[in-house]
Amino acid sequence: MTSKRIHILRTYYYMKIYSFSKIIHRFPTRLSHQQNQSVSSTRENDRNFKDRLQKLKGLFDEDLINVEVYKEAQSDLLKSFIRKVPDSIPDILEYKEPLSLLSTQGADWDYQEAPELREILKSCLTKFFGAYKNGKREKKNSPLFTIMGGAGIGKSRLLTELPQIARSAVDNDELKKRLDNALVFNISFENGTAYDPDLDQNPSFAVGTRMLWQLQRRPDMMFPEFQENPKHQLTPRDIIARIARSKHQEPSDLTVFLLLDGVHKLMENSDDGVN
Repeated sequence: MTSKRIHILRTYYYMKIYSFSKIIHRFPTRLSHQQNQSVSSTRENDRNFKDRLQKLKGLFDEDLINVEVYKEAQSDLLKSFIRKVPDSIPDILEYKEPLSLLSTQGADWDYQEAPELREILKSCLTKFFGAYKNGKREKKNSPLFTIMGGAGIGKSRLLTELPQIARSAVDNDELKKRLDNALVFNISFENGTAYDPDLDQNPSFAVGTRMLWQLQRRPDMMFPEFQENPKHQLTPRDIIARIARSKHQEPSDLTVFLLLDGVHKLMENSDDGVN
């Protein structure tokens, strides 16, 4: 018996069968189920669906088959296969350290940054923190650090090291304490959490869902399957608010490094941003 976890998304119009987040088969149910259909039609639909489930049982352990119904289902047969799905993400989330943005050879070698980088970070962060404390924060004093360059020159490694470089660069005790206790989110739009033009149309959800994945990643699930669940579409503000509750703090009391890698993957064609 093949020991793979099968995840089925069942609606009245189509069925998808997932194995490790990849579609291994897709076929129409040939149903046009309307709420006013007769009981006999509903039973026919049940038999149709049951036939498909029986075929699955021949290939997979029954305990590994999970059916989630995203549209209202009146069928007793469907309800018998449904496992309870959490209604929503908890109001409190525990912070978890991020994984590295790269796992290539040398990813854990000692890192030596450019000498001028510390001075740049020290100057910009000190000015930004002063403006923040005085309630005078605005676009001109809120730096957005951008790392640009060709493939393989170390952008992801620099991004991974940036929080530690920033901590060692500043000499303001209050700022240093904040940076030492900062939350770090490594968000990538490639590799295992690649950009999806269909599911990543909302930028806030695109970032927030990947932040949530850092906190709730599971060994038995891959990111595409996690992302397809509408319950996981949260904004960065939603995530930070939930972490703040776990720490009994206000969101404004938290310092966050939000590191975005693979932003070039967001370009769907060469005219993006210029047309």
